[in-house]
Amino acid sequence: METAFPEYAARLAKRLPELAAGDKSACIGLDGFVDRILYVVDQRTGSGSYRRMEAMADYGRRIIEAAGLSMNVELAPVSTKPGGNGVIMAQAASRLGLRTTCIGAMGRGKLHPVFQPLKDGMNLISYAEPARTDALEFLDGKIISSTLQSLNEVTWESLVKAAGLDSLVREMDRADLIALNNWTMMPGMTEIWRQMLLQVFPRLNPRRRILFFDLADPAKRTAPDTREALAMMRRFAAYGETVLSCNVRESQRLMAVLDLPACAGLNGKGSGRDLEKTCRELREKIGVSVLVIHALKYAVCCRGDQSGMERIWTVPGNYAPQPVLTTGGGDNFNAGTAVGLLCGMEPDLAVFLGNMVSGYYVRHGESPSMDDLALYLKQEAHRNT
Repeated sequence: METAFPEYAARLAKRLPELAAGDKSACIGLDGFVDRILYVVDQRTGSGSYRRMEAMADYGRRIIEAAGLSMNVELAPVSTKPGGNGVIMAQAASRLGLRTTCIGAMGRGKLHPVFQPLKDGMNLISYAEPARTDALEFLDGKIISSTLQSLNEVTWESLVKAAGLDSLVREMDRADLIALNNWTMMPGMTEIWRQMLLQVFPRLNPRRRILFFDLADPAKRTAPDTREALAMMRRFAAYGETVLSCNVRESQRLMAVLDLPACAGLNGKGSGRDLEKTCRELREKIGVSVLVIHALKYAVCCRGDQSGMERIWTVPGNYAPQPVLTTGGGDNFNAGTAVGLLCGMEPDLAVFLGNMVSGYYVRHGESPSMDDLALYLKQEAHRNT
């Protein structure tokens, strides 16, 4: 049953002080990108001015109309920033107060200049050159175009050679949260997971940990590859509470890969009943402790326990009709959700925290601190009353 935004805001406001007082550590990775944020120019109005294209459908129609002919697209650069699912999640987790180590592709030998500012907030372990992303931003979504040659070359052997096996064990042993994100864009990730299960996780001291996964749009990977990764993910349950986060499109792909019947209403709108059904079926099939699906205006999460009991929630979102930056919004959602779960929140409240962290990010173009988040929560609670 869906609960209203003000009720969640009131619950979260009571819990924020204990988050700020937390003393938790995170180890997050393993990708790394140099993100170039771009607008598609709709109409040039002067040498220094233009009107951007706001809707993805308009861009799609323009491409379709040019099929069989040709077209010119002007891309206006907005910013260049650190990118990657792991890197952005690590940055957001650090801003929320976690002692964070980010292991990623941020430069071989020395950090790429775009990642240098991150050294002030967290420990960085880099083992490869970053990949490159051009993110075309629209008000209703984004188009991510990436060149992945450096990530294609990442293997377990190259990771261990650069980072050191003992260093990997040490960093993960001290972490309360371990996040292994962006399986899709790293062809060697399944083998990295396999070797971590053999050589790293058995050496960790047993205690409560959150093990967080975000596959990152597996549509371009084959169904057998995806099923193998999901089976590998199930094995991590021996070492902590496993959490899988995905968006609506990713959940549709996973349903297809696992031969589960698709629900008709997965469009990010409405009551979320179809999304609840999808969330429950995916969690049971994959075997994770918690599965989260975030849509445009709400999110759904499902948690099961060892006794077979299961609960599911539909959680209000924090929709921004005029976003400043959407690239990285899902990674900020992941950071907020993971921090909430780590600090003992019920899954629905942790997901609401994720929605608020993401909402702040897409409106302000940066991840919130705890003070930022407290003020923003008050403002949004008033606005949604």
